[in-house]
Amino acid sequence: MREAPIRRRLSLALLNASALLVVVGGLYDVLTPGVPSHELEFLRSMGEQPGPASVMLFRELLRALGGALIGVGVSLLALVNLPFRRGERWAAWTVGVVICLSEGINAVGMARVGGPFWAPLTFVILALLGLAFAYLPFPAFEQDS
Repeated sequence: MREAPIRRRLSLALLNASALLVVVGGLYDVLTPGVPSHELEFLRSMGEQPGPASVMLFRELLRALGGALIGVGVSLLALVNLPFRRGERWAAWTVGVVICLSEGINAVGMARVGGPFWAPLTFVILALLGLAFAYLPFPAFEQDS
């Protein structure tokens, strides 16, 4: 099998960076003390001043999303550094599906309320680049039999 140590290291670096950024983004959502201004503006655009209950609901939904994203990021770190590193192809597909679903949906939701959608979109792009470096034009990881 062909050797591709540089591609292998680059792939792992991009995938780990993407997973860590998902964790950091989730921590931001969990630890931010208030509702971000773009989300308050979205609530105001509905025609009324948001009441305390609406703001608290929005804040707690953001906190719940952040907790889920932390779990996604930690799971991605485990997938990348265990089965993917061993060359198990199912892990590559799983990483791709998980990052595209979790951060792709996050990016769409953020774009719809005027938020910084480019951040989760960047995480998706980093992960897809990491997967591309791992498998194009030939696999950089030896697959276990």
